[in-house]
This record gives sequence, C-alpha cells and structure tokens, in this order.
Amino acid sequence: TNPMVLLLRQEINRLRDELFKVDVKFQEQETVWSRRVEHNAQKFGEKERRFEEIVTRCVTEKETEAARLKGQIDHALNEVLDKDEQLAEMGQKLEAVQATKREAEEKCLSLQARVEEAEKEMERKVGSMGSELEAVRSEMTRKVADIEGEVQRARGASQAIEVTLKETRD
Repeated sequence: TNPMVLLLRQEINRLRDELFKVDVKFQEQETVWSRRVEHNAQKFGEKERRFEEIVTRCVTEKETEAARLKGQIDHALNEVLDKDEQLAEMGQKLEAVQATKREAEEKCLSLQARVEEAEKEMERKVGSMGSELEAVRSEMTRKVADIEGEVQRARGASQAIEVTLKETRD
C-alpha cells in the first residue's frame, strides 16, 4: 500500500462523493425543470383551449351579426320601396299644398296692405296723443311749481309761528 495509492484512492472517493452530490443536485434540478415544463404545458393547453373558445365565439358572433345585418338590409330595402310609394303620394299632396300656399300669399298681401294702413292710422293717433301728453306734462309742471311755492310759504309761516311761540314762552 503505497502512500500515493492511498492518496489517489482518497481523491477518487472525494471525487465520487462530489460527483454523487452533483448528480443529486442535477436530479433535483431536473425534477424542478420537468415540473415547470408540465406546468407551462398545462398553461399553454389552457390558453390554447381559451383561444379556441374565443375564436369559436367570435366566429359565432360574426355569423349572427351577418345574419342580423342581412335582416336589417332586407328591412331597409322594403322601407325604401315604401318610401318611394309615399314620395309619389307626397308629390301629389305637394301640388295641392302649393296651390293653397299661393292663395294664402294673396290673402297675406291683402292683409299686409291693411296692416300698413292701420300702422299709419296708429302713427297719427300716437302723434296726437304725444301732443296731448306734452300739454298735460306742462300743466303738471306748472301745478307742481305752484304747490312748491305754497309749501315754501307754509314753511315760512310755520317758522314765523315757532319764533312767535318761542318769544311768548320767554
């Protein structure tokens, strides 16, 4: 048993132990990775199913929407045909309305002439009333001046009476 051989055996044993530890760590890491892979595969499968559901739902919705729009188009087309008929009827009614409008315009012109005459008459009356109002205003101004003069005289008399009363008291 050579000491060198012993040292080599110890080194070999130490390396075996280290290899064993590394192998155990590798197996543990491999287990973690395989779990992650399984988990990600599950998530991907779920996402794939959800995607398929969404696509199916979208296709169904679009088909339903297309059918609804086709129904609306058919309905709109029928409405357009009905409107064409109504438009023809309205054309006939429009002619009658235009005739009535012409008659109304003629009456309106006649009434407008009457209104203009009435306005001129009112202007004459307003002018006359303005003159009367001015006469009343000047009369009132004169009366107010007369009343103010009387008030001044009454105040003077009142002050004179007060002075006399004071003098008689004293």
